Amino acid sequence: MTEKTGTRDALGNEISLGQLYGYSVDNSGHTHTVIGKSQKFTATGKLTIEVIFSKSALWMGESKENPWIEKGKKVSVKPSKCFPVYEEDIAHYLIESEVDIPKEYQLEMEKPIDSLANDFNYTNEELAVRYNGNLVCVLNPYLINKMKIDRETLEKLKLTHIERAKIFAAMEATDDVFGLKYLAEEFDKLEFKQQALWGWPQDANMHRWFDVPKCTCPKMDNAERLGTKYRIIAEDCPIHGTNEN
Repeated sequence: MTEKTGTRDALGNEISLGQLYGYSVDNSGHTHTVIGKSQKFTATGKLTIEVIFSKSALWMGESKENPWIEKGKKVSVKPSKCFPVYEEDIAHYLIESEVDIPKEYQLEMEKPIDSLANDFNYTNEELAVRYNGNLVCVLNPYLINKMKIDRETLEKLKLTHIERAKIFAAMEATDDVFGLKYLAEEFDKLEFKQQALWGWPQDANMHRWFDVPKCTCPKMDNAERLGTKYRIIAEDCPIHGTNEN
């Protein structure tokens, strides 16, 4: 009889079926990253994921759309390889990657979110964050409800995501190391601000410092270490590395 792999993700949390997860694998110099919705557990204990999108990179190169793993394909993987992905993150990533947002994540602007109660019954449009006419992200309605975010705080949260987009745009537009480091520090301050607005502890170990443009530190490895003091730094990273060029 084949031993099952367990039902916990890479962070040690129980897998929640129907939620978004990602994983990455290395093969002959290629790194393949897959993001999708968890469907079920197989008889051998693997997690079946329906692919939403997949990226591939050769060695330390830039990741591009993976032609070998198509959207809608079902793949099975050990649960312990999977890390959680949140809806507000995936919307931003898909837009940056110029990939169509899957139907289940497209905004229905007139439809209220029925699961939210009374004063927190926001529409999708009210939860949407836009910058320069583009959708940046959609705030998680379930988290908004759970944390009892009022309308004033909601607007402040949306402004922080616009500020994030501005910081990232400025970083994309420069290769000046001093400027990149300064903007990365501003992003770090912004994450503290967002934690305060959400009502979370001020914890730098939960910051996604590796998401900033021009950072070459391994994203998936560092995402798995969120909540800990451990970081994996690429020496040649112009922002976090130690090499002097």
